[in-house]
Order: sequence, then structure tokens, then C-alpha cells
Amino acid sequence: MIRALGALQEPTSQRRSAGHAVVQLTRFHGIPWLAAAIVVLLAFVFPEGLERNGQWAFLASALVLGLPHGALDVLWPTKEWSTLRTRLNYARYILAYLIIMGVMGLIWFWHPPTAFLLFLVLTAMHWGCGDFWPWPQRLGVTAALALGKGLLVVGAPLAFHAAQVRTFTLMFSTHSLTDQGWQTTGIALVCAAAVAQLLGSRSAKDQPWLPPTLEWCGLLLLAWLLPAFAFIALYFAWFHSFRHLLRVEALHEKTNAAKLLGVGMLVAIILIAIVIAWMLSAAEIDISLPTSLTAYFIGLSVLTLPHALLVAAWDRRNWLRTARANS
Repeated sequence: MIRALGALQEPTSQRRSAGHAVVQLTRFHGIPWLAAAIVVLLAFVFPEGLERNGQWAFLASALVLGLPHGALDVLWPTKEWSTLRTRLNYARYILAYLIIMGVMGLIWFWHPPTAFLLFLVLTAMHWGCGDFWPWPQRLGVTAALALGKGLLVVGAPLAFHAAQVRTFTLMFSTHSLTDQGWQTTGIALVCAAAVAQLLGSRSAKDQPWLPPTLEWCGLLLLAWLLPAFAFIALYFAWFHSFRHLLRVEALHEKTNAAKLLGVGMLVAIILIAIVIAWMLSAAEIDISLPTSLTAYFIGLSVLTLPHALLVAAWDRRNWLRTARANS
């Protein structure tokens, strides 16, 4: 998908400048941290309640910007790649999207532990590359800073809350690392993230190093303060999905966040209705179903693979455009 989309022609004049997108992201930069402050306050006021209901927060993130931001994949690519505006090309795009979803679903049926590890790697790459923006001129610096954020967000919950992670993995697999194994893995990922962040910050001469470094430290603190599911839900909804929505809105004219969110919510509701219908039909023929949390997690991973590839193609085009403009 990345190669095919990358070969499409340049977007039309409807695109706004990347500078305007930076302004948009900067203007609303504090909103995710405001949400984080509220969640941390709740964690101190209701510590047992948040830890006990953290899984519900993870499920709620599906409706609060989570699934809606991914559901926008049916809309915004037609504005980014003009060749997708023909019915045939758009149908091919949707078909490719569905096929990639099917591949991830088959991996879950074939070997759940492999699918889980693949999802962790995919999430680290997607959250790192997709959430670090704008891009420095040098590709190596971009990769280092993106890797630093992605490995941190995935690794910190493993390092600080290994027991919670192990309990969750046992929901869909009889095999899991021990608590110490998950903790060691998490610590290794956080250390690798710190090295990547340090190298990227020292080499990013065309960008200020302090803001991304402060955010990196802030996210590490949040992962320590909050239960694993609460931290992931917070990051997924407000740091990842919210910023993705701003990027899409900022880079295209005649598009606004309210419209995008409305379309995303509609598609998300349709997807949820399909899942509920499948669960009811499966229950009627006496098929054992996983818990709602596990079902949501598997569904999320299936949707993430084509979404991450699409955003990677978009990031690649924008990074090349930014590098050419600054060369």
C-alpha cells in the first residue's frame, strides 16, 4: 500500500501549507496535557477505582476519538491523493484496506502470541512516526525521535505495570512471559527509547530539542503514575488520535475537525454494530467468545495495520516534501 500510494501524483492546491499545520498543532498542544492532568487527578482521588476500571477506560477510548480517528481513512485520502477520487481507484483502495485487515485477522487466528507481539511493534512504529511532527530535514533524526517516542509509549507500561500486562495477555493466550520477563522487556525498551531520544535531540539542529524532550519525560511520568490501561487509553485518545485529527484538518481546506469527527463517529458506530451482531450470532451457535476487552483489542489491531501503512505513506510524502522545501 505504501509503495502504491507513494507513486500517486502530488496533491492538488486544496492542501494548506505545512506551516499552517504546525500552527494548528501548536495552538492545541495543551489539550492532551489538560486531559492528562484530569486523569492524574482522578488517579490520586480515586486510586483503587481507576486501577479497577482502567480496562473500561481503555474500552471507552474506542469511542472517544480512538476508532473515529481511524475511521477517517475512508475520507481524507481522497483529499491527499487526487487519483483516489475516481470510483475505480477508490474501490481498489478500500479493497486493499480490507485485505490487509484480513491478513492481520488471520494471524490472530493462527497464533495469538505472534499477533500480539506484531501489534506491539506496529504500535511503537505507528505512534512514534505518526505522533512526531513536523519532521526534521534529516531522515535519521526523524527516525531516532520517532523511535524514541514509540518505544517509550509501548515499553513504559510493561516496565511499570508488568503484572497487569501479563494478566491481560493470558486472556487470549495460554502462554505469556512472567512478570519479571515483561518488566525486563519494558525496561529494555525504555532504555532504547531514551538513547534514541537523546541521539535525535542532539542531532536535530533544525528543530528545538527541549519541547520533544519534555514531552518524552512527561509521558514517562504518566506511565509511572497511571495504571497501564489508563495510560494507554489516555495516550491513544488524546495524544495520538486527537493530534491525528488536527493534522488532517490542518493540511486540507474545506475540512474541519467537527465534520471529520462526525464522520468518524458514524463509521465507528457502524463497525461496533457489526461486531455486536457477530458476537450475538456466535453466541447463538455456542461459540466461546473472548471478553469484550480482548475482542476490542484484537479488533483494534486488525484496524491498525492498514491504518498505520496509510499514515506511513502520508508521512513519507510530507517528509520528502518538507526536506525538498528546506534544501
